[in-house]
Amino acid sequence: MNTTSNQIKTQLDQTTFRLDELTAMRDGINNNLQTLQQGFIDGKTSLDELQTEQGKLATLNESIKALEAKQDEIHSAYQKASLSESNQKLLESATAVAHEAETVFNESLTIRNELDTAIGQLTKKLYDKLLSFDDKRKQYLAIRSKIPGGAKTPELTDDLLRMLERNQMNFPPIKFGAAIGAAYEQIRRQKEKQELAKSTAS
Repeated sequence: MNTTSNQIKTQLDQTTFRLDELTAMRDGINNNLQTLQQGFIDGKTSLDELQTEQGKLATLNESIKALEAKQDEIHSAYQKASLSESNQKLLESATAVAHEAETVFNESLTIRNELDTAIGQLTKKLYDKLLSFDDKRKQYLAIRSKIPGGAKTPELTDDLLRMLERNQMNFPPIKFGAAIGAAYEQIRRQKEKQELAKSTAS
């Protein structure tokens, strides 16, 4: 099991605390050593006392040096563990966002397919209705051609006459008119191919 950054931080804090303790002890011994040295010079302190204190100082210095090296090692391990954990969290976040993006994309595909189906169905209805209108227009013109003298057909508006007699269909503008027009042309071409295939087969 890998050691976490929090666990390493606890070790680092303990090492730092112990280092502070030893440093404080060394400062105390240094002060005491100065007093002993002055006492030795004055003949009030024995050489054994002075050497004993110097030995303590040497031991403390070695211990502090070793502890500082350990502190550097633990600090380096802490930085590596923190960076690794940070990167791991970033990777987990990236993975989560990627899965969310995948879900949203799949939902958009579903909506796109639904929209395609709806456009296809409604455009076919539109095509069939306009085809039916064209048949009615041709029927109207055939009947009109049998009436001599060009008498005006009663109860018809000028707009309706223009549509029937001049084939002028003025569709009012709509928001997605261009898209509907493109869809209509696609359906029209498909129908023409189907009719051509039927006539070729027969």
